[in-house]
Amino acid sequence: MNIRINKYISVAVLAIFLLSLMQISLKDKTDEPKIFVDVSPKTVIVGQPVNVKVTVLAPTWLLGAPDFPHIDIPGAITILPDVRAENISKDINGSRWSGIARSYLIYPQEEKSYQFPKVTVGVVYSLGGIEKSPKTNVAIPQIKFKAVIPTEARNLEYFISTTKLKIEQKFDKKLADLKVGDSFRRTITISTKKSLAMFIPPLKIDSLDGVKTYFDEPIVTNKKEDRVGFIGGERIEEITYFIEKPGDYELPEIEIFWWNLNSKRVVTSKLKAIKFHADSNASYISELAIQEDSTQTSIVKEKNIQKYDWKYIVILIIAFVLVIIYRKELKRLVVVKTANWIEERKERAQNSEKNYFNKIVKACSNNDLKEIKISFSDWLNKISEKENDLDVKQLSEMT
Repeated sequence: MNIRINKYISVAVLAIFLLSLMQISLKDKTDEPKIFVDVSPKTVIVGQPVNVKVTVLAPTWLLGAPDFPHIDIPGAITILPDVRAENISKDINGSRWSGIARSYLIYPQEEKSYQFPKVTVGVVYSLGGIEKSPKTNVAIPQIKFKAVIPTEARNLEYFISTTKLKIEQKFDKKLADLKVGDSFRRTITISTKKSLAMFIPPLKIDSLDGVKTYFDEPIVTNKKEDRVGFIGGERIEEITYFIEKPGDYELPEIEIFWWNLNSKRVVTSKLKAIKFHADSNASYISELAIQEDSTQTSIVKEKNIQKYDWKYIVILIIAFVLVIIYRKELKRLVVVKTANWIEERKERAQNSEKNYFNKIVKACSNNDLKEIKISFSDWLNKISEKENDLDVKQLSEMT
């Protein structure tokens, strides 16, 4: 009898010991996620990017991508590139932590010190097995960095830093045999490497006496290449010149001063001055010189209005008759097209990688181990299929 009691006591003690170990292990695994931040470089030239790598780690594994926030820093442009996140694992206090890293690119616009604002990353991770944590908001450390302007470039009216700046122009016609009443179009293109387009300065182009100048809205774009990403910026300015008076004219020289990141000095890019001549034109009559009889003008306008009104009325009547005749066919066409579109969208959503992943999350929530295994296998197949399609597409583009 005593032997049996001692046996039960030993079993109870062993059970209590094992439970204690499980609680300790569970406590270690349910430590809250951690965030590590790397800044490179910590001092940068104004206009050049600072790479801020944010790594989110969980004591087990993440259940979904973290919610990386938008970062708003006064005096700087912050971009979270749309690239695949980097999977990370790290040993912390003898335990293996896993997570995801993403990098922010910050372009300072002013010479000063900068600091990350108070922001958090939303994280959901496994508590062990299929049990998931509530959404946890982990604060990103308020890292600091500095932007400077080189001493040699402090007196520039507008500072831009790049490895290469090119300015070129073209005209829609030769500037020869021009006469009063003629016009020509000028396109100026400024391109940079490793510098955002928004940092390219607007051009100062003065009007010419005797020539009307019309400016189009500038086109500002950032250039990208496959497998490389961002390569530089481009600014296109288009100007139309209309000659009102005969004479000799000159389009002044254009200069852009910029900081060369390779040679570490101020460099000048130029467009040379261009001269042209415009002859008088006896057949040209200025719009201001035209004097019309107001009564006659109003009669002509009224006739034109009536003429165009009849055309519009006839077109509307024809369109109305066609709608009445073919209303059933039109209705059927719209219904069929709409139904096909809805079905296509539905099928695309069902076959999406996101839908397969949601099935995994749902199975985890229901503690359905069999469904977890099936949905996880389907999700991996979908990812493999998607990557194969991408490789085929890239290969076809290369060939």
